[in-house]
Amino acid sequence: MLGKAFIMLATMHGGDGKPVKPPAVKPAPVVATAPVKGTTPTPTPPKTTDPGKPVVDADYVVGKLQAYYQRIKHYKATFRQTVTNATFGTRAKSDGRVFIKKPGKMRWDYQSPTRNSYISDGARLWSVDFPKKQVLKKDLRKYVMSVAVTFLYGKGDLRRDFRAELLKNSTIGERGQFVVRLKPRVQDARYQTLTLVIDPNTYEVKKSIVVTTQGETNAISFSNPDTTSPVKDGWFTFNEAKFKGIYKIIDMDKHKPGK
Repeated sequence: MLGKAFIMLATMHGGDGKPVKPPAVKPAPVVATAPVKGTTPTPTPPKTTDPGKPVVDADYVVGKLQAYYQRIKHYKATFRQTVTNATFGTRAKSDGRVFIKKPGKMRWDYQSPTRNSYISDGARLWSVDFPKKQVLKKDLRKYVMSVAVTFLYGKGDLRRDFRAELLKNSTIGERGQFVVRLKPRVQDARYQTLTLVIDPNTYEVKKSIVVTTQGETNAISFSNPDTTSPVKDGWFTFNEAKFKGIYKIIDMDKHKPGK
């Protein structure tokens, strides 16, 4: 199960083509819930005879979305993550802050119900468990991350790697928002679909929903976005020397199970 691991860990591949198992994190308290249900795709609108009016279909919306993330230099927002397990009928919620800066830097700070951080400078990933004073680190240069994540900092091509459907009358988003369901063009062992709820004015993602092949749903809602305030490079690095002797630091590329 994905547990509290954020979407990057949920969609990362190892260099051998096998899914990477995310660091084990103690799950939040869970309650019964129902899985997210799909909706009926909207037929592609007929092409307009007015050259000034674009055809607003799935391809158009995804293209505008990707252009938005290619244009911005940095991004920070508040997020709420809800992980639903249909098999066991459970749901776990987490809240925190996300920071993104080009090229390839990401930081996810979980503030409740427990404090954890996933910090990446684009080359390395640190998973920090503050209550346990433990850090798991991994060399990302040995892995290939999915475009389902990399588009957030302007890389990859969603239209090339996914088949997109614009959903009609979806209850996932708010009134007026675009809801696009993406299915990998090549079968993926990690997830079945990626659904994005998109602001119709800015084409920013307001919610991202990954449904795994095990039937687990990982939904992240974003609020209070900020693309103007500066984001410091130091936020994307974990200073191992500063915490040496205080935190147990485990190199996952060298660590052998059972040791």
